[in-house]
Amino acid sequence: LVDSFRAAGLTVRWTSTGAVPDLSDAVSLAVYRTVQEGLTNAHKHGDGSAVLTTAAGSGGFEVTIDNATRGESTLSERTGFGLIGMRERVSSVGGELSCGPTSDGQFHVRAVFPVKPPTTAIDGGAP
Repeated sequence: LVDSFRAAGLTVRWTSTGAVPDLSDAVSLAVYRTVQEGLTNAHKHGDGSAVLTTAAGSGGFEVTIDNATRGESTLSERTGFGLIGMRERVSSVGGELSCGPTSDGQFHVRAVFPVKPPTTAIDGGAP
C-alpha cells in the first residue's frame, strides 16, 4: 500500500515500533483502509508528503498520519465521505479515531485499534 502511494508521487516516511500484534481479520482490514484513506487524503489535499507511524503497545495498535495541508483550514472545505467512512470503520471494530487540522497547518489522523487478547491454555486442573 505504501509503495503504491510512493509510486503515485506521494513522499511517505513510515516508521514502525513494536512487534506487529495479532489482529482479527476485521481489525486488519480496518487498519489497511484507515491507512489507505489517510494517505489518499494526504495525496489529494496535502503538500506531497506524509508521515505514517504505526506502533504496537499495551493500549492497542496505533496508526498516525500527518501531512502539511495546502491552506485548507477546515473540514467543511472538503467534500466526500472519506473521513466519515474512516470513523465508522474504526468504530465498528472497537477502535478510536481522532482527526482534523492542527494549529501548525498539519492534518493529523490518529486511530487506535484493539488487539486480540492472548490465548491462555486451560490447565485441566480442578477449580
